[in-house]
Order: sequence, then C-alpha cells, then structure tokens
Amino acid sequence: MSNTMQYCTRCLTPSTRPRVVFNEESVCNACQWAEKKKLIDWPQKWNELEKLCDGFRRKDDFDVIIPCSGGKDGSYVAWKMKHDLGMHPLCVTVSPPLQTEIGRCNLDNFRNSGFDLIEIRPNLEIYRLLCKRMFVEQARSKFPFVIAISTVVAHVALKLAMFALSVEFLKVSVFSIGYQYSKILLKVIHINCSKDLIIFFHT
Repeated sequence: MSNTMQYCTRCLTPSTRPRVVFNEESVCNACQWAEKKKLIDWPQKWNELEKLCDGFRRKDDFDVIIPCSGGKDGSYVAWKMKHDLGMHPLCVTVSPPLQTEIGRCNLDNFRNSGFDLIEIRPNLEIYRLLCKRMFVEQARSKFPFVIAISTVVAHVALKLAMFALSVEFLKVSVFSIGYQYSKILLKVIHINCSKDLIIFFHT
C-alpha cells in the first residue's frame, strides 16, 4: 500500500476513505459511477419495477418486505413503494449495539409516519460479547450488526413462510456476507417459501 495520499481529480475524495478505488486517471469509483448513471434509461427501469410490483401487489396484506433502519435509504425506498407504486410494505430492522438518541427518534418517526415495522432487538449481553470479539480479532466491532441487518430480512421471510425472493437479495448478500453463504441462503429460501411476496433491497 502506498504511503502517498491520493485525491480524486474531480471531487477531491481522499484515498483514506473506506472502499474508495481510483482509475488510471485518479478518478474515484463514486465519480465513475456517477458518469455511468447518466447512460441508464431511468424511465425504462421504472417501468420494469412497476411490472415487477404488478405481479405481487395485494389489497389486504403485505406484498413487499424492506429492510429499514430509519435512515434515508430504507425510508426512501419504503415511501416510494407505498406511495408511488401502491405496495403494502412490511419493514424490518435490527437494533444497533449502541443506538443514539437521534437514531431512535428517526426510527420512531418513520414508523409513526404510517409504516408497519418489525424491530429485532438481540440479547444485549450476547451482542456485547460478539462486538468485543470482533473488535479484538478484526477491529470491526460493528460487524455483528452488519451481519444481522444483512440477514434478518431473509430470516423473517422464512419464519413467515410467505415470501418470494427478488434478485436484489443476491446483491446485498454478496456484498455483506459473502458469495458462498449467499448461494446456500438463496437455495434454502427457494425451497421453503411460496411466491406471494417480494423482498426489495435498497443497497
């Protein structure tokens, strides 16, 4: 690894930012993606999403499950699915090890704005031990939360035994928990679940 600090020639993002990658022109991956998005036919993508939702939309029950911590990403997806696409989302989250006051407020405000939310609150003593172990072994005290939030939707889906799986799940699984585990989890869900509801991930 080079000891020389590098900056994006477009946005000045430094090389110290986690997961940043530069091309041969010293342009960061975020700026590269911003250029690629200009070539996407967004109206066509929206039509594809509407057609996907048409196959699962219900009148009197949940028809989409969305991970949502109360932050901007999950909240935005849930809002769009409910108000712009006419879906009936069931939102799922996991409490972080050390929840901030503003984080708690955001989550409560989200639920109070008209959304159904399942909140998983793990055993705090086990949570604490896992976080400590990951900090000592890998310097990643947040890793137990990352794994929990990445897999809780699938576990809830299996418990309810009524969820089908959309391709978005594979993206978040590969990113968060590794490809081999993702393939196993996908196989288990396909075997155990009927196809009445989609799982939508925003990452």
